[in-house]
Amino acid sequence: MVFISSVADRLRAANGAPYNQGAPYSMAKAALDALAKTSAREEQRQGIHVNVVVPGLVDTEMGRRLVKEAMGIDDVSPRRRSDGGSARGRGRVVAFLCSEEAGYPTGQVIEGDGGG
Repeated sequence: MVFISSVADRLRAANGAPYNQGAPYSMAKAALDALAKTSAREEQRQGIHVNVVVPGLVDTEMGRRLVKEAMGIDDVSPRRRSDGGSARGRGRVVAFLCSEEAGYPTGQVIEGDGGG
């Protein structure tokens, strides 16, 4: 199992800044991380692996809006971001965790943000 979380859980910014998410969203993501870690322990004997991917900013309509609000920038294209900002890169992390090659990690929170 792979859960998709958010950097909002790590930022814990007041009043929704910088991503206008606020406490309810951050709490939900923190609960998701806790669910994943608990489930990983509970399902370990059945060979079920549970991990979390924190994708960071993705170049989508929402991502562009968030960057504009937080930084005043309209352009989040790959040339402006070191990781390319694409959903495809994040998908590769999820695909790896679902593959045979990832048969060991469980209960992990993986920040798949390309260092960004």
